[in-house]
Amino acid sequence: FGATIALDGDRALVGAPGHGDSGGVFAFALEPAPQGRGGGQAQPQPQRLVWAFQDEIRPGDGDEQARFGASVALNGSEAWFGSPNEGEEGSVFIYNQQGDGYARGNVLTSDAGSQFGATVATRGDVAAVGVLGALNNGGSVVIFERSGGVWREAHTLMSEPDELPIVTGSDPIRCGTGGTEGMIDVY
Repeated sequence: FGATIALDGDRALVGAPGHGDSGGVFAFALEPAPQGRGGGQAQPQPQRLVWAFQDEIRPGDGDEQARFGASVALNGSEAWFGSPNEGEEGSVFIYNQQGDGYARGNVLTSDAGSQFGATVATRGDVAAVGVLGALNNGGSVVIFERSGGVWREAHTLMSEPDELPIVTGSDPIRCGTGGTEGMIDVY
């Protein structure tokens, strides 16, 4: 509980990717606190607000250890939940707010690499989804754009290649500096 948090106005989502078998998300709403009743002449007090539990969102048919709720984001009436261990590569679930709860909508996937949905951010008609297992675990970010109500994969952002070269073969590698130089044999 508390691994990830998203706030938007009077709504809060708290990710709990280790909750239960496959993870979960807890939704809260900012509401007026109950007023106490007392006798006598009390001074008027400003309205107090509290975060009230609203809903527990579970993936339903999620894989065990899917880590649903590893990332959370709010975008208008949409709630986005990353599930980086879902299936082979990971998924992002989009739920739509309905009253005090959320109903499951679209599911986004990508072949960009494993752990798709490890991070997620969205605003308006653009969303960014982190893929930690892409590029030999160097990571990438998949950009989605919404057009005509449909989310489509638009771009992939990648980091520069690893700074250290891949070493293979049996050639020795020189290492160290200033009188502490040596050689490493790689097999």
